[in-house]
Amino acid sequence: MNEAAVPSMSLSKYFPISLEILEEIFLNLPPGEVVRVCRVVCHQWKEVVDSKSLWKERCRREGYHLSDTSKNPEDWRLFYICASREEIFSRILEEKRNSAAG
Repeated sequence: MNEAAVPSMSLSKYFPISLEILEEIFLNLPPGEVVRVCRVVCHQWKEVVDSKSLWKERCRREGYHLSDTSKNPEDWRLFYICASREEIFSRILEEKRNSAAG
């Protein structure tokens, strides 16, 4: 059977990679690429991209912490997006203040 005839439905069947390894790989890629590209490769990759643990760990590594540690977000990916955008806006405001002051 030639390779072109092999269905590409599940990469994990032919190239088994543990979910932990996939998560670590995704944590080292830009988040936008993870969502736009990796998520659509196969079902297994989509599960990892959509997992709570991936986005919670990304928040931890990038220093996005909860202001109230007694509450956990329902959606860590959404928390990450909001926190990273807030950081971007803070940097822009700081640059404007610095340029206006001097």
